[in-house]
Amino acid sequence: MIEFTHEQRLAIDYPSSMVLTACPGSGKTAVIVEKIVLDLASCKEFQGVIAISYTNKASDELKRRCLKALPDSKSSFFGTIDKFYLTEIIYQFLNHLWGGVNNLQVVRFNDLDSVVKDSLSVFFNAEYVCENIDVFDFKEIKNLYAKGFLVLEFIPLLAYFILCKSLACRRYISKKYNSMYIDEYQDAGFIQHLIFLKLFGFGVKTVAVGDIDQSIFLYAGKSSKYLMSLLDDDSGFKPFEITINHRSHSSIVNYASRMLSENCELLVTDDTQVYRTTINGSQQEVAKWIDDNINNVKQTFGISKEREIAILAATNSSVLLMSGLVRTKLRAYIDDDLSKLGGDVSLLIKELLSYRFNVLVTAQEIIDGLSIKVVERNALREMRNVIKYVRKADDSNFIPALRQAVNLLINKDFSAQHIDAVNAVLQNKMMLNNYLPVGDDELQLMTLHKSKGLEFDFVFHLDLYDWILPRREFIEGSFDLVFSNYEQCLNLHYVGVTRAKKAVALINSTERLNYQHELKRAKPSQFLSLRGVEGLYRNI
Repeated sequence: MIEFTHEQRLAIDYPSSMVLTACPGSGKTAVIVEKIVLDLASCKEFQGVIAISYTNKASDELKRRCLKALPDSKSSFFGTIDKFYLTEIIYQFLNHLWGGVNNLQVVRFNDLDSVVKDSLSVFFNAEYVCENIDVFDFKEIKNLYAKGFLVLEFIPLLAYFILCKSLACRRYISKKYNSMYIDEYQDAGFIQHLIFLKLFGFGVKTVAVGDIDQSIFLYAGKSSKYLMSLLDDDSGFKPFEITINHRSHSSIVNYASRMLSENCELLVTDDTQVYRTTINGSQQEVAKWIDDNINNVKQTFGISKEREIAILAATNSSVLLMSGLVRTKLRAYIDDDLSKLGGDVSLLIKELLSYRFNVLVTAQEIIDGLSIKVVERNALREMRNVIKYVRKADDSNFIPALRQAVNLLINKDFSAQHIDAVNAVLQNKMMLNNYLPVGDDELQLMTLHKSKGLEFDFVFHLDLYDWILPRREFIEGSFDLVFSNYEQCLNLHYVGVTRAKKAVALINSTERLNYQHELKRAKPSQFLSLRGVEGLYRNI
């Protein structure tokens, strides 16, 4: 039984719509789980909750913890916001507005011909379209739909359009779901925020959870301003805050806090577990230094498994570089083309890849993740068999097995792009790593963005260079320091530091290899000279 703090208990016991700001390691997931379990207790069998997480992995973990506390999730939805748009709004109700279409496919905007692109360009101005939703008939998108296509980039906008135009959709959402939880709200997009407010207006209890200081996806149109707007006195949302980082060593909490606020109050601590080092040389020497210190790190901090040690880099190119330089066994992660393709077909293929390569994933988990509720026993048996064949099939029959499973489970086929993306995964070890279970003897190497929501005993935080973190802009003829999204970069650094539970090493070097593998003189990151962090780290 978890003993909740006073802050956590206040948030759990509040029965209405609210906004919860939570620092790293503050136990926000435990709070969300407790609130969802309380909500489910009052749901009828046909009702449930909407629980939106930023990634499929986070969603699976939230669902697992909720089911552990209460085995019956009733008619709840656990998933990402994009999956919610597709399965609970678009696939359920677009046919009510525009008629049914067989074998609907999700395509990317860039894959359309230029004439169609030109006709759709207005829809990229989402704010303008949403402000004038009553006068837009979406005929250009409707014409593509009639041909069996949805444009990936316009799925959020289309979901909002349906929610505005379909009374059946509004009734369905408000009757089926008694509450909606959205985690990582600091990374909410414009339309996601509108839909959240729509549901609030329908009388659905809505709960936003986030941390302004962990907003790191501004480049993708995500912004912490929507979370901040919910904190306004007239928003209709009661604000709560949980402020104690229970995960990280107190010295890490102090360092991270002073990064954001140079005069903030410090926790009492009798030790310093934030380390800094400047390596003489380039990333090659950084890799050697990491190799030489792994055993010392394990012994000093009582770490038994290498998987509890992370190497975090600023970019995918840095991950690729370090993966070839570090000699200690590691697991490196980079994004694959399935993630870039998006859509429900790609999502299901990713789940089936995880099933093939990870014995811990079950066929029932994949079935539970579908939008349909299977009742008929023979149909359920057929679904299990087609999923199990994905694991049993030899390499030559793997693509046909995937195609058969996708066709049966969601009545769709996948394109040549999907086949190319799967083959790319199978041929690239780092892409395949996204689907394999992590070995206990493997270090974990990934970008700072990819580390969001994860935790490790020890973190090697790389790429603390001028020009890299924070990112600088080159202006010819000017010697002024001009940064690209300084606050976003600082938040990214903050995320990296706070992934560590026991200790973190902040690393830079006197030289660096750039993305063209040219050796450059390297200056330390401006983040290493932030006011307020003096005396809160050890030089090694």
